[in-house]
Amino acid sequence: MLVRSASRKDWIATASGGLAALAAIGFSACSMDVPSGVIIGGFNLYALFWGATILLVGLDRNELYTINAGMAVISMLIIVRFFDADLSFTVRGILFIALGIAFLGANVALVRRTATRKGAIT
Repeated sequence: MLVRSASRKDWIATASGGLAALAAIGFSACSMDVPSGVIIGGFNLYALFWGATILLVGLDRNELYTINAGMAVISMLIIVRFFDADLSFTVRGILFIALGIAFLGANVALVRRTATRKGAIT
C-alpha cells in the first residue's frame, strides 16, 4: 500500500503509511534497550516530517484546509514539546502568541494569494 501511494504521488498517504513501520521499529528498539530519548526523537522527527508533508501538499494544491492541517500537526508537536521543556510561563506565552500570529499570517497570505489569482483583489 505504501508503494502504491508513492507511485501515485499521494504524499500524504505515503507519509502516513510510515507510522506503522516507525511504531514497529520503536517497539523493537524498546526491547533492545535503546535509550528512550532516541525513540522519542524519531517519533518527533516523523511528526515534523508528516506535518511538513501535509503543509507542502496543501501549498501545491492551493487548499487552505490542507495547509491548516499541516500547520496544526507542526503546532501540536511544538505545543507538546512545551510541556516537556522547562520553560517559564512568560516564554511559553510568547511562543503560543507567536504560533497564533504565524497561523493567522499564513491564512491571510494564502487567502489573499487565492483571491489575487481569481482576480478578486487587485
